[in-house]
Amino acid sequence: MKWVNMLQSLKNYSTEKIVSLLLSLATNSSNENLARMTYLMELIPKKDYYRDRIRWMRQLLRDNHPSMEFPRRILRDLHPNQRDKWITNLAVNHLLSGTNKRKAWADREGYYPPSTVVISRP
Repeated sequence: MKWVNMLQSLKNYSTEKIVSLLLSLATNSSNENLARMTYLMELIPKKDYYRDRIRWMRQLLRDNHPSMEFPRRILRDLHPNQRDKWITNLAVNHLLSGTNKRKAWADREGYYPPSTVVISRP
């Protein structure tokens, strides 16, 4: 059991660092390069629904949809420390790794746990 926990911790750490690196590289990337990065992000979630959402975001990037301006502003305008925390907490912990944890919970307990995201300013 100890090895399983250590491997999961290593996987979580690696996922966080890879996604953070990709997104930091994305700060000045074109929409097409961002769309290419979504192929790597698509490998992380186990649930098809979330992989479909990533594909949907890829298409929005390729179409230069206005809804992509907010994530671009986060990547471009936030201080790197704030950006990394935002990415880690929302993109990695909640959306990517969190989906797998909620799926495991649902498989074990028979229902999905509630999910909440709180964003606040100091």
